[in-house]
Order: sequence, then structure tokens, then C-alpha cells
Amino acid sequence: MKHVIVTNTGNTRQARQLAERGDLRVLFVTEPRFVDQYPEGTELALVDDLNVPEAATAAVTAARQLGEFTHVLALSERASQAAGHLRSHLGLPGPSFDTVVNCTDKQAMKQRFLEAGLPTARHAVAADAAGLAAALRETGYPAIVKPVIGAGADATEVIRSAAELATPAVQAYLDRLTHPATTSEKAFPVVVEQYLDVLNEYHCDGLVADGRVTFVRVSRYLKPVLGYGEGGVFGSHLLDQDSAEAAAVRELHERAVRAVGLRDGVTHFEALETADGFHAGEIACRPGGGGIRRMLQLDSGFDTWGAYIASSFGEAYEVPAAAGASDSGATDPGLLVEMLFPAVRGTVTAISAAEDFTAIPGVIEVDMRLTPGDTVGGLMDSSTVSGLVFARTSAGRDVAAVVRDVEAAFHMETAAPEETAA
Repeated sequence: MKHVIVTNTGNTRQARQLAERGDLRVLFVTEPRFVDQYPEGTELALVDDLNVPEAATAAVTAARQLGEFTHVLALSERASQAAGHLRSHLGLPGPSFDTVVNCTDKQAMKQRFLEAGLPTARHAVAADAAGLAAALRETGYPAIVKPVIGAGADATEVIRSAAELATPAVQAYLDRLTHPATTSEKAFPVVVEQYLDVLNEYHCDGLVADGRVTFVRVSRYLKPVLGYGEGGVFGSHLLDQDSAEAAAVRELHERAVRAVGLRDGVTHFEALETADGFHAGEIACRPGGGGIRRMLQLDSGFDTWGAYIASSFGEAYEVPAAAGASDSGATDPGLLVEMLFPAVRGTVTAISAAEDFTAIPGVIEVDMRLTPGDTVGGLMDSSTVSGLVFARTSAGRDVAAVVRDVEAAFHMETAAPEETAA
């Protein structure tokens, strides 16, 4: 039996599946506000703030004999540095603390990219609001400001001129980073990056075993991630893996994996295409979010979470041989598309149902997450969705046509909480 430490914030689904495995004895390391998500009798070690890796190590030391443990797994990016610290402290297999920092701390990541000669946006770091103006002078305007630690595109701000620093919107943004309401919300320090005129944004999802990339797929976002705040359907679609674009992103992904020192685990890498070529964006040593996992499963049977957990536990993961094969056996399977509908704060009064999409040519699966009466609130980021639709293109029907028809079929109406309470 494996004795494993699982660092986790709010991933209840994977936590439950791990707790139910008979071959594991699991100690979950989490924060007090997540305790209610675990069934009675679950073994827990509590820390006030999982953003402090040393605190997790201290909590585990107090809870159990350290020599019992065999593996460490993180179920969220925010819990990843704590997992890396535990591995390094206990001498357990898997990505070390330094490697995890290279994959989660945007400043460290950018430094590794630069040292390896990868093309990437120039950057500077600001420890607080007072240091932001100096960092912006170093990168120039316009620039993208985003927290050094944290996944997703939330709490990302484009500042186009020095005058914008004094606007109420930017001041409110800086205040949120200075005084985060909970440990889950983004905070200073921030990395300030040169703004690139992005033509297309890509993600590359892979599996690394003993320092070698053993599985990789390249996809293009339906629109650059910074555009998600504009509303409308977002997501991505798999590329023709023999295309020049896919080859260019795969090459950057290989170099990024070596730069951050990842030898075992899964990757989610993002690349930006500009008029000057391709640039390395960010790399993470965890599965991609949204509908990416399911899109890859529908494409080839590759399960990013299954591969991630197996790698973390030192177990072999068999990479599917039928990559790109059609579920139906068709000779032209087309390209897979994952489309996500945004969620809006408030109570849902009306929303599309799964059957509203099933007649659209190419649609193969629908997963609606919200129904009338559901209330959306709390921490929201780019992964907060009201539903997902998966489709396959076919001869004479391109990605844009599929997305257009799906978007036209979607509707959602919400009421502010005070309206529904009246």
C-alpha cells in the first residue's frame, strides 16, 4: 500500500476518487475552510495558508511519522509548491521544489526560459503597488500585469500608458492584489510583461517520462486567452499535428521542458504567435483545465489526470496508440473542438439544455454545468463555466462554422441575488 500526501485546495472530485482507492492511505493537506468538502473520517493535516510551502511540511510533520510516506501529489496549482517542498524535504520521487517553482512562479519560469534561449516576452517584477511604475518603465507600454503565482487569466490587467496607473479601475485592481480577501485570491508580487500583438495562442499538452516527452498534442485557442473577458464562447481545438504550426509549438515545448528541469509528469504549455514568430508563454506541470482533458480523451483516449496521478505515484501510464483516431472509425475524423460557455454572477433564471445543441452538425458531447435556480458567486476565473460542448469538424465545415452555430444556440439569463430575493 502506498502512503501518500495529497496537497489540495478545492478539487473535491479527484480527492474523493483518491480517498476511495483501496491501495492508498491518504493524508490530505488542506486549509480549514475546505474541511467541509471531506467526508467524516478523512485524515487531514491543516495549514492556514497553502501558499506557504514550509507550513505544509510542518503540518505533515506534526500529523504523522514522516518515514511512512512514499509519494506526494498536488491536486491544484496553488498546492503544487507545497507538494514540491514536501518531496524535497522527505526525499520522495517526483518534481522537486525547485522544479515546481520553475513551473508555477512566473518570474523563475521566465528566467529559466531566458537562460535556455527561448524567445519570450521581456519582463520585470514588482513586489507591491509602489514598485509597479518602475517595472512598467523597464518593460515599456503597453504591458501585461499578472500575479507571479497563480493559474488562469483572472487578475490579469493590460496597462497601456503611465496615465492608466492613476485610473480608478487600475487602483481597484492594485488594491485587490494588496489585500486579497482569501488565500485563493491572487496577490502581489506581480510579473510585468511586454505586451505582444498576438495573432494566435496555442496550448501544448504532454507527458514527460524520465526526461523524455512521450506524448504531446498541440491545440489552438479559439481566441487569445486575454480575450476571454470579452464574453462569448471560448475554448480551443486540436491542430493537424503534421502542420508547421504544431511542429513549431512542439519544438518550443521540448525546450521549455528542459529549461524548467521537469523529468516526470504532465505539462500544459502555452505559446504565442506574433508577426515575428512563436514565443514561449508559460509552462505548468499539471493538467490543463476547462475542456482540454475531455478533448484529449475524445481524440486519443489520453487522460491527462490519469497520467498525472500515475506519474506522481511512480506508476506506468500506457500512452494510447490510436492518437487522432475517430470514435466512429471514419476515415476523416476532423478536428476536435472544445467550447466553453462563460458563467455570470447571479442566479440562473434560464439557460440552454443539452438537447439544444445535439442537432448541430459535428456536436458529439454536451456537458451543461448550470440549470435554472443555480447561483454563481465566490471566486471566479477563466475556468468558471456554465457548460461545455465538444464537436468534430468535417469536410467542408471548419472550426469557425461549428463555433458560430454552437454560440448561436446558447442562451442564459441571470438575475442579481437581490432581485431573486425580492
